[in-house]
Amino acid sequence: MKRLFFSCILIYYCFVLFAQTDPFYINYTAKDGLPTDNIYSVFYNKGIIWFTTGLGVVKYNGKDFQTYNTSDGLSSNEVIKMHKDSKGRIWLLTLNGKPSLLINNTFYSYKNSKLLQQINGTGYILDFTEDDNQSISLSYRNGEVFEIDKDNIVRHWNSNLQSAWGIWNEDQQYFVISEGLIYEYPQKRYHKTSGIKVPIRTFKHNKQIYVTGKNSIYIADKYNLKLLYTLQEDVEIT
Repeated sequence: MKRLFFSCILIYYCFVLFAQTDPFYINYTAKDGLPTDNIYSVFYNKGIIWFTTGLGVVKYNGKDFQTYNTSDGLSSNEVIKMHKDSKGRIWLLTLNGKPSLLINNTFYSYKNSKLLQQINGTGYILDFTEDDNQSISLSYRNGEVFEIDKDNIVRHWNSNLQSAWGIWNEDQQYFVISEGLIYEYPQKRYHKTSGIKVPIRTFKHNKQIYVTGKNSIYIADKYNLKLLYTLQEDVEIT
């Protein structure tokens, strides 16, 4: 099966060279300075591109690559994703379940942050969401969720899903998705979903939540998923 995934390919759609309409891309590998060819995700902030890997996070300024790991203050070298909150803090979601923070070019972990010491879930952190009240939620693969409000008060709750795949918020409600189910919090209700068997990734664009699955993209409509598009090829959209 073919697989579409985030590699270290940077696609720039804004360049149109005369009659050429195809996107221009640059392919970076370990030969160019990356610690590995296996890239989990790509994050862009203030002119800097970050790559998350199993060997730390990589900062790219357009010329040089610089790798940061546990020796630089990360809680784990296995960083799955990076997200920026409304306060400008960058959250690093890790495989060991202990998040890190990047604030003003300094990394923080449970070793030097009282806030992060309170976030001690089991398994890896797979997703991040923030609501209109600046409340952040970190979703774990095993269904655990840690909620951090604007005053840095931490609350813990569990969707009790066997395997969670993503989280989003809407109208002061939280939704955690699993195979065939959406868990609604704080109402603590389960809703069966149709169409998608194994969700792969959730993402937000223009206030709309999208969920990807095997060769399909869905729109999340609170308690259900609506099919948006299906690719003809047998692929996984991540």
